This record gives sequence, C-alpha cells and structure tokens, in this order.
Amino acid sequence: MVFRGEQLMGNMFVGLTDYDWYCNLKSENFDEVNFWRPGSTAFRALNPNDLFLFKLKKPYYAIVGGGFFVKYSLLPISLAWEAFERKNGTKNYTEFAERLRRYREKNNIDISYPYVGCIILTEPFFFEQKDWIAPPDNWPSSAVVGKNMDTEKGEGKRLFDEVCDRLQRNRVFNQIIISDTNINDTKERYHHSLVKHRLGLGAFRVLVTVAYYRRCAISGEKTLPAFEAVHI
Repeated sequence: MVFRGEQLMGNMFVGLTDYDWYCNLKSENFDEVNFWRPGSTAFRALNPNDLFLFKLKKPYYAIVGGGFFVKYSLLPISLAWEAFERKNGTKNYTEFAERLRRYREKNNIDISYPYVGCIILTEPFFFEQKDWIAPPDNWPSSAVVGKNMDTEKGEGKRLFDEVCDRLQRNRVFNQIIISDTNINDTKERYHHSLVKHRLGLGAFRVLVTVAYYRRCAISGEKTLPAFEAVHI
C-alpha cells in the first residue's frame, strides 16, 4: 500500500481510550493495533490512510499517540483475538474478554453478543508522557467514543501540527519523516513525502476473510480456525 503524505491533510479522528490500553501497547513495537469497540455500531468516520489519534480518558485527558486507518470490521470475538492477540491492548485472551465484558456492562450492551467492533490501524505510534499533547479546547463533554476534526483549521490544525512536530523530533515514525527535506513548513513537508503503509498480518487476515465472506476460497469451509489467509 502506497501512502501519500497529502492524504494526512483534512480529516482525522480522535478516539477515546484507556490508560491501560496505551501502556500495554506503548512498550511494544507492533506494526498494527486493534482499536476495538464493545458494541456493533459501525465506524464510518475515516477513509483508508486517514489519521486516527488516541486520547486518554479522565483523569489524563491527553493525546498520546495514533495510527493510520485501514478498515472497520465487525468480527467474532475469537477471530479478533486470533488475528491481533496482544495488539488488542491486553496481555492475554482472558484479560481481553474480561475488559470487553466490563465495558458492555457499563454501557448496557448484551454481554453475550458474539461480535466486537474492530477499528484496524496500521503503523501505530505512542508518545512518552513528556510529549503528551493537550486535548482540544472545544472537546464536547458528551463525546463518549471520539470526535472528527479538521486538520486544516482551529484545534484540529493545532493537534495535527503538534503530532507532526513530535514525530519528527523523536524520530519515532521514520516511514513518514523525510529527514533530508529542506521544506520548513510541517504540512508541506508531509505533503511532499512518499511512504509505504504496510498491512500487518492481522489486518491482512481480516481483509481476506471478509473479502471471501469468511469462507475458504478453495473448499468453502466456514469454520474460521480451520483456515489461514495466505499470499498467493
């Protein structure tokens, strides 16, 4: 997948998440993460390659990282774990299932519902606490999942510029930063850069299984554990 820097400009989404999710993933060097949701509400806020930022809930209230949107898919809970494992932000399946149960109880969602909403993000990055970014001044108190923001004006532009500055300063995302450029303006620097966004194995498996309606392309087998997604 080829990603052009100008695709960063315009739309981004700031999603709410927990400190534990951030801590579990920050210490790893994963090429993808699953920003999962306990319910079945579809996520249509972004196009592929758009920027997705992570905002911690209270008491932290800070932007702590982000990634690039690949796809939203409603997956069986077992497949969400098999495809992403610790990239779900938990140490094991038991913790994943328990956290999912707690969120559902808190939000009056049927705890027996067998699917989980998966916002699949590639090339995630996480900031050290000293580099956390102040949340938008206009953040609505009613927001419980997140908010779309325009990167070209207002608080959206401020967040976008601060993210760009931190990524360049910390060299945490060398795939995007073109260090030998002579362009001074942050947005122009991104606008002229070319990078590749690689799909992780989890995202690849999900995209293939969804494309083939969760059936084996050869045998028609529908039992998910019985097949694997492979490059041909």
